Amino acid sequence: MIRLELDVLNTRLQPAQNTAFEASLFDFRMQFFDMLQHENIPVEAVNSYKIFVERLSDRMDVIDIRCQPELKDSNGKVYNCAEVFSKYPAPVR
Repeated sequence: MIRLELDVLNTRLQPAQNTAFEASLFDFRMQFFDMLQHENIPVEAVNSYKIFVERLSDRMDVIDIRCQPELKDSNGKVYNCAEVFSKYPAPVR
């Protein structure tokens, strides 16, 4: 299975780099900072915010993924947020 790690704070994608995707990740990072500000949470309170994306199926005609957000605070405590599942047919080419 394919597993990607999206490092939101450092705008990095692992295992492979993708410039276009990293630009979108930068926008998401700014939205995350806006959310922290709205909730009166200092940015310094967050050491890491990553999203792990795993493809659940090898079928070429269906996109089936699971996203698991993970936040680590400045004290080192890890918060595993609720998983998000998406399943939809891929465009036929």
